[in-house]
Amino acid sequence: MNNVMLLMKVLAFQTLSLNDIVNKESKNRKHIVVTVVGILLLIAFMAGYNVVVALTLANANQQHLIPSYMVATVSLIILVFTFLCSNSIIFGTKDYCMLCALPVSNRQIIGSKFLLMYTLSLLLSFLFLVPTGIIWLTSTPVTVVSETLYFWGVAMVPLVPMCMAILMGILVSFIASFFNNTHTISLMMSLLFLVGIFAIVLNSMKSGLDASSYGVMLSEQIRWLYPPSMFFLYGSKYSTVLNVLFYSISVVIYIFTITIAGRYYMKISALMTPSSNKVLKVINYKKQTQTRALYIKEAGRFSNSYIYMLNAGLGIFSLCLVSLAFCVVPLGTVEKYMGIVITSKLIGEFGPYFIASMLALSCTTASSISLEGINIQILRSIPLSKKALINAKILFNLTLHIVALFIAVIAFVIRFELALGQIILLIVLPISYSSFITVMGLFFNCLFPKFDWDNEVFVIKQSIPVVLSSVIALLSIGVPILLSENVKVPLETISWLLVPILLAMAMVLYIKTLHSSVL
Repeated sequence: MNNVMLLMKVLAFQTLSLNDIVNKESKNRKHIVVTVVGILLLIAFMAGYNVVVALTLANANQQHLIPSYMVATVSLIILVFTFLCSNSIIFGTKDYCMLCALPVSNRQIIGSKFLLMYTLSLLLSFLFLVPTGIIWLTSTPVTVVSETLYFWGVAMVPLVPMCMAILMGILVSFIASFFNNTHTISLMMSLLFLVGIFAIVLNSMKSGLDASSYGVMLSEQIRWLYPPSMFFLYGSKYSTVLNVLFYSISVVIYIFTITIAGRYYMKISALMTPSSNKVLKVINYKKQTQTRALYIKEAGRFSNSYIYMLNAGLGIFSLCLVSLAFCVVPLGTVEKYMGIVITSKLIGEFGPYFIASMLALSCTTASSISLEGINIQILRSIPLSKKALINAKILFNLTLHIVALFIAVIAFVIRFELALGQIILLIVLPISYSSFITVMGLFFNCLFPKFDWDNEVFVIKQSIPVVLSSVIALLSIGVPILLSENVKVPLETISWLLVPILLAMAMVLYIKTLHSSVL
């Protein structure tokens, strides 16, 4: 147990960059602190939203649904969070050669990694379940046994979704290892998994019930969101037995998962890397311009990194799926799921901002400089034009955005009767946002670079450039909509005024990036 705790401590310092936070002389300390504060604010916002939901349920006299509803919500969040991080933290790190030389077993190595994932999931569980649990206790008379079982569930609830996500990640890697394009297959299967979760959430939102059946509607939503959460309906006389049964099953699933992962740790870790027994191919190299060669290099890094594709490409993949869904799924079904009437006027006004918000979630430039890692010294030492490197990174991100934008525009034009001005705005405004977001991400990455990373997950998901560019991009999309609602100015007018402003800001940031001393 001492070895497990020691290994977990080392892994936590490595993965979460705790050394940089603790060391006051670290040059990355301020950057990491800002990132941590941003992530904590996001989590606090989500937890606050759930408190509001719990208060709403209590005011609607449905307080008995608070435990199960919150368990379902936090379980889905932990499921997605663990799925996105599990393979990179548990199997994708480059520390196996170092660890195998130590007097520790594979089970202890896996145990330390599982313990870190569980600790992070436990924090989410605590933030979501404890405040809402207090609201439930103050609005409902419950027994001491039910109260104890609920708060014991704070520690037990993360086990099942965490293990499900880890096993699913192992299955994805195992299946993808049989194909030549391992990363592409992994990405496609991961997206299918996330789309499945999204479909379950959407399916739980449809009701078709009147106000008198509000409690029944919520119970159905909970059942669809996360069936095990029904064990937390404490009004039943069997609730105590069901809770104990759920906790027992959770422990069994956790032991099974850690046993499988520990026994096959070496084989699973090998699946995370390209196979060495593939047939070698003769490659003919051609002379390219600097910009084109660097562009191909960016495309290769993106396609060869499953974590990079899944996180930096999530927005464009989602936009393509939603656009194709508009063409295939009947409009009435979409309106039923979303709870709004979708008209051509609505798409003409808000469609460009919807597309821009999806593009804002996919910004490869916010981490592309940091991902160079120690290779940045090579780029600095060779006779390479700084402008060519910057242009290649910008062009690659713009290429991804334009492909997704093209698919979305075609889908909207086919599905809705849009005027010529609306179609032009549907193209021009997202392109303006795309230019601004792309250059802004690269500017922040040059301003706050991090080359001494051990795991690319930190650079891709948690670094300051990624957080700042995402927040500013979403604010720049949300503010015009709020401004239109409050000052009563047509949104279309504001949209046309935004186009030159965004392009001018992109040009200013581009010039500043060219003068950056990082490259």
